[in-house]
This record gives sequence, structure tokens and C-alpha cells, in this order.
Amino acid sequence: KTDTTDSAANIVAAIPNVRVGDSIDFLYSNMSSNAVTLAGGTAVVMTNTAAASFSIAASNARMFRFVVTGISGGSESVMLVPLSDTFSLVS
Repeated sequence: KTDTTDSAANIVAAIPNVRVGDSIDFLYSNMSSNAVTLAGGTAVVMTNTAAASFSIAASNARMFRFVVTGISGGSESVMLVPLSDTFSLVS
């Protein structure tokens, strides 16, 4: 299964008075019994600018940060940065 984030344009639009460098931290929890891939939506990339994609094992979680890297209309961009290793939700 793959869960995909919203697009960079929608993430940028959701942040009032957004500026390049603004960030949002979030916890992704996989409560299922199967591994899940967290993928970046349109223009959401990893720090190496490749398409964002992170595997989260069953019953595990990981902290992430969206960092706004572009705010110009039609050229919005966001980096998806892992802040932690995956960790168990059941131990």
C-alpha cells in the first residue's frame, strides 16, 4: 500500500503567510499489519531532490518535516525530511 502526501501547491496554500523555510512536523503512524510506503505528492521531494518515498513497517511510526522550498505560483515545492528512524508502536 502507498499513502501519498498532498501536492506541494496544496501544502503551501494551507500555510498562512507562508515563506520559504517554513516547516511543519508530523508523525506518520502505520497502524496496519502490512508495510506502507509514504510517497510525496507532486513536487514533494527528499533532500536529494528525488521523489519522496519512505517505507514504514507494520506497527511502526516515523517523524517527518515538510520544509517549504518554493512558493511562487505554479512552482511551489516542499521537501519531506525524516526526523527519526522508524520506531515500534507496540513495544
